[in-house]
Amino acid sequence: MCMMFRKPSNIAIPDTYFKSLWDSNPDGISIIEIESGVIHKTKDKASARLLLDEMVKRDCFIHFRLGTSGNSTMDQLHGWPVVNGRYNFFHNGVLRTFRGNDQKSDTQQLVDMFNDGSFTLEAIVAYLEEFEQGSRFTLYDRETKELITPDCAEWHTAKLPCGNDICWSNTYAIDAELIGLQSLYSKGWSNKSFGGSSSYYDWNDIDDEVVHFDDTPRVSKLSDPDYMEYSILVESLSNDNFDEFQRTVAQCNSKVLALLLKELWSQ
Repeated sequence: MCMMFRKPSNIAIPDTYFKSLWDSNPDGISIIEIESGVIHKTKDKASARLLLDEMVKRDCFIHFRLGTSGNSTMDQLHGWPVVNGRYNFFHNGVLRTFRGNDQKSDTQQLVDMFNDGSFTLEAIVAYLEEFEQGSRFTLYDRETKELITPDCAEWHTAKLPCGNDICWSNTYAIDAELIGLQSLYSKGWSNKSFGGSSSYYDWNDIDDEVVHFDDTPRVSKLSDPDYMEYSILVESLSNDNFDEFQRTVAQCNSKVLALLLKELWSQ
């Protein structure tokens, strides 16, 4: 799936967190320094740990990759330039509009569309907020040093052992016990965001009540972005395409997958 988050300056990522993050997302790391805009990338675990140690005093945005499509090369690590190189683009989630292939990930294909079509920042944000509500995105502005988060899926706020809040892009690409499932979702870490207010959701409120409409099972207490993941999973299952279903499962929120399996088991 991937994981991304902003690490404030003078904060170290504990070894337990790094191990969990790398074990769940072992296909590489991208780190962009907020102040300088310098971006570091590596696919090597030891090098990733050293990079994080070097970044302790720096304010950074960090992306751990789990490759579910595309090749496993440095080219697929996030932080792609868009809008004539002014912004670096990061993504976590299941894209609705692109599936990826053996050579290019779904995110790489999306970025290619933005660049080939000469999308402006406003056009990119508008597209994401209309068509990709089930994913998390961040764009780093190389001129203003801002992080921009389109108003799409929720982020999860939790404290590190040192007491500092970190906003994680999900709760399933890391050991959930490390970040705690009691915290509420938030986007408050970003310098700038677009769109309306985000919908907050606490997984502790979930139950397994299932209702049906248009012959599609729906878990009634899923938030809209999580329901979109649920719908994509149901759609891929109904297409009788094992490869597509396998790719979708690999990128899906584990709790959404568990609810679908429970629904199928009950039928």
